[in-house]
Amino acid sequence: MSKFLVRFNATLNVLLVGLAIVAFATGWIANRLSLSEYPPHLYTSIALFVVAGVHLLAHRRAFTNQVRHVFKVSRTTVRLLDRTAMAIVTKSNVHGIEQ
Repeated sequence: MSKFLVRFNATLNVLLVGLAIVAFATGWIANRLSLSEYPPHLYTSIALFVVAGVHLLAHRRAFTNQVRHVFKVSRTTVRLLDRTAMAIVTKSNVHGIEQ
């Protein structure tokens, strides 16, 4: 793995943990002050969601291997399920079906 990818993964992991801590702390502060909308908590939560998504995309191969191992699913089954899901999404979007 290149130095860039190692640094990227390390930065992503540290950022993910840091955002989780800040989101928890700002949520706790908002709860203690009885604030229904607290911008630092809102923006930290959005950033946490985005970084978690990027983290999942960056580690998708390891993640799918772990899921397959846990549920003992073959690669062929995963590909078939993926194609079926894409066909359902495509058909529902073409026909204007909302889910």
